[in-house]
Amino acid sequence: MDAGLLCVVRKKIQLIEDADILIAATALNKEISLVTDNQEHFKRVHGLKIHNGLM
Repeated sequence: MDAGLLCVVRKKIQLIEDADILIAATALNKEISLVTDNQEHFKRVHGLKIHNGLM
């Protein structure tokens, strides 16, 4: 699969980037909240406690 097609597929099915998966998994494993301005992105992770970093 070429990079352009992968980009389209990622956008269409809204995959979470590898680094963000690692961040979310770490927060879940440590049972801590994730502070982020990107709540829409992380709200798909079941059980993850999210707080907005700008508020």
